[in-house]
Amino acid sequence: MPQQYPLPSLERLNHFRLVDILPREYDAPLRCTVSEVPLSDPPVYEALSYAWCGDHAVSNPVMELNRQPFPVTHELESALRRLRRADARRTMWIDWICINQADIDERGV
Repeated sequence: MPQQYPLPSLERLNHFRLVDILPREYDAPLRCTVSEVPLSDPPVYEALSYAWCGDHAVSNPVMELNRQPFPVTHELESALRRLRRADARRTMWIDWICINQADIDERGV
């Protein structure tokens, strides 16, 4: 399911995006930031590849991404809540967020 993507295109071909899941308690609204980093010098991060099966109905409310609303599925919202730490940022590559699913060139499809 393509989402309305609130981020600009990648500035350079040798860069990719990483998500910082901001620390909060489990039930608090989800807030994340996304930044572009070079492939040649990435920070330490974890990866979450979203399962592309089942119901992709967008949940409500949406999460906040770089201070903008960003729709996510129920499954991804649940995963982000479980992965979020209460006391520290968690840096991740998450395909649903880091790749503009509406941009065929960026998806590589």
